[in-house]
Amino acid sequence: MFTNYLKIALRHLTGHKTYSAINILGLAVGITSCILIMLFVRSEFSYDRWNTKADRIFRLWQREKVNGQEFINTVTSIPAGPAISSAFPEAEATCRVYAFNTMVYSNGNSFNEPFTMVDSSLFTIFDFRLLQGDRNNPFPNSHSMIITPEMAKKYFGSTNPMGKTLRIQLGT
Repeated sequence: MFTNYLKIALRHLTGHKTYSAINILGLAVGITSCILIMLFVRSEFSYDRWNTKADRIFRLWQREKVNGQEFINTVTSIPAGPAISSAFPEAEATCRVYAFNTMVYSNGNSFNEPFTMVDSSLFTIFDFRLLQGDRNNPFPNSHSMIITPEMAKKYFGSTNPMGKTLRIQLGT
């Protein structure tokens, strides 16, 4: 019975090539669209779900007008963090994040690297795991930094990076 249906379908496909091509192309576009939409929705619902406090984390967006044009972005002023903490007592913690590119100098080598400056409260908000160091006091002094294992290997090779010095260029 199945072979009979297959024969009829093949005869119809070969007999009406243009109509069949349009139908198959439409079906392929429809299925592809559904898969892409499903992947997008899945990605949006899984965003930051690795963090146990994901339902309590919010991101501040800023709406600004420059020369008559309106912009909405995540870049906010540095005083926004303390202002939010004082204006909204229900805010458990705030963390300012500043990303930029800079030169990093280590053992006579220089690297142009993306760099991110954060408040120490980052570790009370997010569940990042530290391989070394104290999670409760991640930045023991104002010159402390946290680097990834890949960066540690890049800058220091196989030696332990704890207590080592990296020099970065801030500003011009």
